[in-house]
Amino acid sequence: MWIIIILNGFSMGNLGKPYIYPENAHPEEHRKLLLLQEPTVSVDSENRKAIIEVKTTIDVPPIGIYYGLYFPGVIKTPQFRRLSREKKEENSKEHIVILPLDFLENPKYDRCNFKEKGGVIYYRLEIRNPKYNVNTFFGGRFRVDRNYKRVPCIILGPFVDQIGSCSAIISWETDTSCYGEIIIRGKSYSDGEESRMHEVKIGGLNPGEIYMYLVIIGGEVRGEYHFKTVPKNGNNFEFAVLCDSRAGSGGGERYYGESCNYYILTRLLLDAYNRGSDFILFPGDLVNGYVSCEFEFRYQLKNWKRATEGIGASIPIYEGMGNHEALLDIFGDMEFDKLSPHSAENIFSLEFVNPLNGPLPEESMKEMAPPYTENVYYFDYGNSMFISFNTNYAYCSNPLKYGGNLEGYVMDGQLDWIDRVIKEADKNSYIKHIFLFAHEPSFPNGGHLGDAQWYHGKKPFVIERKDELWRIISNSKKVVAVFYGDEHNYHRMLVDSSTVFYEEDGYVPQEKLVPKNPVWQIVSGGAGAPYHTQEDPPWSESVHAFYPGYNYCFIWVKGDTVKLTAYNEVGELIDECVLTD
Repeated sequence: MWIIIILNGFSMGNLGKPYIYPENAHPEEHRKLLLLQEPTVSVDSENRKAIIEVKTTIDVPPIGIYYGLYFPGVIKTPQFRRLSREKKEENSKEHIVILPLDFLENPKYDRCNFKEKGGVIYYRLEIRNPKYNVNTFFGGRFRVDRNYKRVPCIILGPFVDQIGSCSAIISWETDTSCYGEIIIRGKSYSDGEESRMHEVKIGGLNPGEIYMYLVIIGGEVRGEYHFKTVPKNGNNFEFAVLCDSRAGSGGGERYYGESCNYYILTRLLLDAYNRGSDFILFPGDLVNGYVSCEFEFRYQLKNWKRATEGIGASIPIYEGMGNHEALLDIFGDMEFDKLSPHSAENIFSLEFVNPLNGPLPEESMKEMAPPYTENVYYFDYGNSMFISFNTNYAYCSNPLKYGGNLEGYVMDGQLDWIDRVIKEADKNSYIKHIFLFAHEPSFPNGGHLGDAQWYHGKKPFVIERKDELWRIISNSKKVVAVFYGDEHNYHRMLVDSSTVFYEEDGYVPQEKLVPKNPVWQIVSGGAGAPYHTQEDPPWSESVHAFYPGYNYCFIWVKGDTVKLTAYNEVGELIDECVLTD
């Protein structure tokens, strides 16, 4: 049965209602990645070699594997020293590559004391995709001891996920189930159980201090890292904003793991880190997504984590969901976000560690509703509050007919939650600034005028919902900016009473949007996806800066003053301004 909702004379169909699936039909699985499953690693300790087994979804030429050691340093990066190739000539779906390991003992290679202690060996698969005639890289690692016996290894992380003045949360993933712990100044913290996914909460720290931490697995030290707690009077800090790191054009590291632009993403993160960022906001489109296989979705997210772990070991990265974080049930030309526990939102919450203070699932979707857990949340840092919201919740390709949600549309429960959180922050005298971040811009300017929160002005209920959202945002004098992505460019726009919000010959609501306070909309969607140039929506005159290339934003909070600088992928300044009066 279809339920028709009328909003000011316009039908919203089944938007926000439970999915209506085709009768007697089953979801189709469409494999997109070359890898059928994660590579299998075994070690022949007697002959001092590793055997990597790889299965692909299509026949591909013989594969090669680059490999080498991790070098010591604050940011630990692998150094490739050898290439081994598969010993056959024909195309195949099953592959075996032998990696000789004993050469790593040679003094001219052994910078990590591998001969005495063993170490972590990083490998990178190079697979040529005959369908597109491009090379693709996939990464992984394993660890051996001095006798070439395989031992537990951290394969993702560690990540400093959340930082407070007296606390932190650190997570990592291992290649086998084991106990894990963190040692800080002689004190041990543990998650208390054997697992591959580790998440350790740390308390009793001092504000504004740098802490070295050791990661212990299997009773052995597996890495030394550091983080800094929030200062007691946290009125002076810096953070960076970037997103849209999904794979770009150019192949190789720009199409890393068929998921993300490793090459650009790592360059921008390193630049932000070296400029002194205390944390990173990343509002969506981490990976290519739009897959129907859970393994492929999780593997893409893991590839993104491989690209970010060097920085994430020292400063938090707060992730949000974009339209490409999509894990779908597909019925011909119809697409639905999978139901929990297999929804994109639920898988996202399993892969990332974000605050647990978001709203409840949408009541209108009943038991079908995906969770908002760890994709919608807020956190405080010093004198500021940061609010993550999800503009791509419970996606459906045709929600008016089949239920679910429209790309860019913020549903009722989340809208009410945003309103409540902002009002609570307004009452908090210690909070001076509020920043929001999400993926689909309220006022697109180049690349997504046909969707986002606009749809060329042709969906009245979208316009009215965008206006409701912006009224809530602009009612607070503390809201400085809303950071978005989706459009693969940088632009800075002041949304105030002089902004033109509607097409002259298009839909205009009875209650027009008049922002109570000016708020900046800042789009920084240049972390690797192909660029978008500027177009001409009604509000173009309110755009103060535009750059159609790779970029990130660097924000300085100095008491009551908030300053923005924006940089491109080579560190050149592309924009700067003071965001507060």
